[in-house]
Amino acid sequence: MKIDGLHISGGHRLLPPPGFLGITLFGRVWTRHSREELAAFLQTERGRVFVNHERIHLIQARTLRWWGVFYAVYFWYWLKLFLVSFHSPMAYLTNPFEMEAYANERDLNFRVSHWRNFRMTNRQRRRWYKEHGETSENVTKKPGVS
Repeated sequence: MKIDGLHISGGHRLLPPPGFLGITLFGRVWTRHSREELAAFLQTERGRVFVNHERIHLIQARTLRWWGVFYAVYFWYWLKLFLVSFHSPMAYLTNPFEMEAYANERDLNFRVSHWRNFRMTNRQRRRWYKEHGETSENVTKKPGVS
């Protein structure tokens, strides 16, 4: 299924990892929903937000010109905080790519990535995470904005 420039595949057993709604790998979105569930889900407001969130990752990858570079930089930011905190949700939610995607996922006109504006030191990331909580629903504000 193709929506808003994204190829979305449903019914997978291994992708995305448990606890995630979907994952974008090399321009294709993978989800565990069956085709029927996926079609119904994508008609909902949350489904449209989900598609936009994943589309933002596509835009971010284009700023780095190649998926390999995108994943290397993405993993670097995740690993950098994980090795200090050993807290995977914090490392995920304070990754600048995820922060930008969550902050803009409801903006259906989002076209230009500024993920670099979301970079912070590990100390700033831990503080931001403590202030905004552990769920992605709380990740809607840019760093430094209350």
